[in-house]
Amino acid sequence: MKLKTFTLRTNLLSKLLLGVALLIGNANVWAQKELPYLYGFENNDIAEEGWTRVSTQSLTTIQTIGNTGFVSKTGSYSFRFYYKTTEDQYLISPLLDDSPTGIDVSFYYNNNGTGSSSVEKFSVGYSTTTIETSAFVWDDEVTSNDTEWHHYESSYPNGVKYIAIKYSSASKYRLYIDDINIEITEEYKRPKNLIVTSYTSSSADLSWTAGSDESAWQIAYSTKEGFDPDTEGVKVAVGNNPYTLTGLTDGVTYYAYVRSNYSGNYSAWCNDKLKFSPKTVISLCSDNNNKTSSNVAVPNYTAYSSYLTKSQMIYPYSDVSTFAGKYIVQLTFYATTQSIDWGTATYDVYLAETSTSSYGYSAEFIDWSNCTKVVEGTNLKVSDGKLIINLTTPFLYTGADSKNLLIGFQQTSVSASTVSSTWHAKNISSIYPSAAYYYNGSSLYSTGQSYLPYVTIGYAASTVPVTLGSNGYATFASPRPLDLTAENLPSGLKAYKAAVGGSRVYFTEVDQAVAANTGVLLEGAPEGNYDIPVADSGTSLEGVNDFLVNSIGGTFSNDEDYTYYALKKNSSPLVFGTFNPSTAAIPTNKAYLKVENEYAVKGLTFEFDNPTAVQSIKEAQPAMKGAVYDLSGRKVMNSTLRKGLYIVGGKKMLVK
Repeated sequence: MKLKTFTLRTNLLSKLLLGVALLIGNANVWAQKELPYLYGFENNDIAEEGWTRVSTQSLTTIQTIGNTGFVSKTGSYSFRFYYKTTEDQYLISPLLDDSPTGIDVSFYYNNNGTGSSSVEKFSVGYSTTTIETSAFVWDDEVTSNDTEWHHYESSYPNGVKYIAIKYSSASKYRLYIDDINIEITEEYKRPKNLIVTSYTSSSADLSWTAGSDESAWQIAYSTKEGFDPDTEGVKVAVGNNPYTLTGLTDGVTYYAYVRSNYSGNYSAWCNDKLKFSPKTVISLCSDNNNKTSSNVAVPNYTAYSSYLTKSQMIYPYSDVSTFAGKYIVQLTFYATTQSIDWGTATYDVYLAETSTSSYGYSAEFIDWSNCTKVVEGTNLKVSDGKLIINLTTPFLYTGADSKNLLIGFQQTSVSASTVSSTWHAKNISSIYPSAAYYYNGSSLYSTGQSYLPYVTIGYAASTVPVTLGSNGYATFASPRPLDLTAENLPSGLKAYKAAVGGSRVYFTEVDQAVAANTGVLLEGAPEGNYDIPVADSGTSLEGVNDFLVNSIGGTFSNDEDYTYYALKKNSSPLVFGTFNPSTAAIPTNKAYLKVENEYAVKGLTFEFDNPTAVQSIKEAQPAMKGAVYDLSGRKVMNSTLRKGLYIVGGKKMLVK
């Protein structure tokens, strides 16, 4: 049986090397840092790491601190500048390795609850010679006056030896710094965050974040997974971002990369390999679609003297069941006029699942607060006879309990002109009457209730992307069910559930389709990019899974009887650091653990691939014959068992 055991404890080799450096009296030698260099202050001793603090005040006013009562971006610690009086305070990096192309520096900063009443200010600078503060060249001053974590990024020339942060606040309070990242600057910076924003049956809209100030790019795409973008695939010269790839085939899976073109000098390809499948289903009211009416529930006019128009329509489950379990990303309605412009009028668009199947003449609108606003304040325009609406918030249509799909419009501002429109629609008076409801603020258009607009619905690709850390691990959760079967997971990727037993965590491989918002640990290639297939449906994991997910986002109240742990990015070996959920928000797509305080230690230990190591002691109760022992070998009574790990009949068993 393959076992992999990791611990959080301090690396012994680092301690030995430090001791040798101190013995020879040259601590600066071991402190020199290779690039890339990431430092999150987790060892809580910045001097040992090679950082220098400069202040005319007592050095105790500048310190690394735990997040109890304070804040950290990740892990348990951050750096705090505190209570500046007259002189600036400095945090100076260790000696950095040379970079022929310069360095990129980034970190997070936070004002920690001091709010707008305390304006904190700092600057970032670099030195090519010494750590003397007079030798640094400083960026423009940055102001922080809120309680959110913000990301700072800057680039510096080659020859940089040190970077420093200068705290120059006049508010005399505090500023927190965390997760400093120093990387070698690419000579031609590559783009990143390549995504698909919308689909049709033959095209896909791609967008990305530019590497620098470039204005030209090259896209390479292919139907071959793992293709080499340098030598294979179709290449397209691109002069705008976003860009629409055309000539694609409905339902075929494509892979794509993008790179920047700096006046004929190309960057490396982006790290984000994109996988997508253009697919649009045209099924709603597709028969008899040549029927037209000027009164269907697509917004008809742009101006009423004192009213805002609104409308909603219901498409029955029998028409939309195709989309059950999929994310809707695009709506297209069809007008008889090739070009219509509603001017400056703006609309909100809503989607919802509803058991309601029709409206009476005096029916009330479904409560908008129970609907999802998928587009806010958009202008509407018909081109080539199509009103195409790309959803800024994808909508998951679950199809649960055979609910119908509701589409609604709310006009939020009007323009000076009145524009009418006529739409392709299906006469539904004899099929499911009164499914459309159109209101202009003073009266209901009853004739509109006999028609349901012909609509094309586009839905998102059937995979979700994930990127692992440099250690080859990441916790992950998705708002969509995932297919985590070994057969369908990308090659080289594994998924594990977690069982906490005392201060040990047991990871067992997952081989099933899981429900939405199920937390798992992923293992694969360092910094590997993977596309996990979405399942039509999933179930809860079999047995114990102690991974928790913050599916609603933001901070939440912590249970004082527990200590919370989150995976520390890029840690090697595998590290779960503590965090306080009431001050540090765990991302919605990540998972975390909580351990009873009596078992919470700095050195949580992990064991992989031992599915029989942890069982529910309740399930095993009938087979429990003989004595029960805790992990220290002490015999305990069944009646006094608390949550934790025990040994029964030679097997480890977990009391939940």
